[in-house]
Amino acid sequence: MSFRDAVAEFCGCPPGLVQVTMIHLRRATEREPLVQNLKAAIGCDFTILDAVDGRAAVEAGHPTTCALEAGKVRTAGEVGCLMSHVTAARQAVASGASALVIFEDDCCASQEFSVEALRVYFRDVREFMAKFQGPAGLLDLTLLSTGGCYKQIALGRRFKGTDRFNCSHALLLSRPMMEKLIGAYEFLKGKGLMAPVDGLYGLLLQAEGKVAACPLDERVFFSQAEDVPSYVLTDGLKPREQSH
Repeated sequence: MSFRDAVAEFCGCPPGLVQVTMIHLRRATEREPLVQNLKAAIGCDFTILDAVDGRAAVEAGHPTTCALEAGKVRTAGEVGCLMSHVTAARQAVASGASALVIFEDDCCASQEFSVEALRVYFRDVREFMAKFQGPAGLLDLTLLSTGGCYKQIALGRRFKGTDRFNCSHALLLSRPMMEKLIGAYEFLKGKGLMAPVDGLYGLLLQAEGKVAACPLDERVFFSQAEDVPSYVLTDGLKPREQSH
């Protein structure tokens, strides 16, 4: 069974309706081996989406004023990251996909990763939902790895719930969440605002009193490479700092 098959099993849809997208910044050539290594690890192909050039978008007038923090101006890299996630969602919706997995090009499979272990995680989330009928949102946004959760609640044996997190470099969106992401992006842009993508996901969850499922060990399946430049915060000028 491939990664796509496991996601389809969890989402209750045919594998052909699972869109797996890798967001890759074309000029970040040092990340190409990471992209290929991830493809080999998950055992299925994915669509490579050229990441949006945030600098060009800002120069063209894209808002940088943060909707979440008064007076905060977000970076061009954060604009590009947000727009790339929205583009991935648009493409998935247009293709008729029921589920969308987004990987970022600095994502690595952990040494412990296996499709079977992922299936166990998914099964725990499904069984919890069936037994307790909640909390809402676990099937709207399912985190496969993060750099940290600011707020979390204990749920199952292998997962927790969160509506505030960062560095979501591997995540699974339902079709309704894709549509909400697109709509929220357009609404904020129309107001001359934007939000970093993790903050926008959190805002969508919080607005409906929902939480996303997240592995108890946030790096048990995937982790973020720390020895490559960050284009979000530094535009690739220096290695990223450790997330806390």
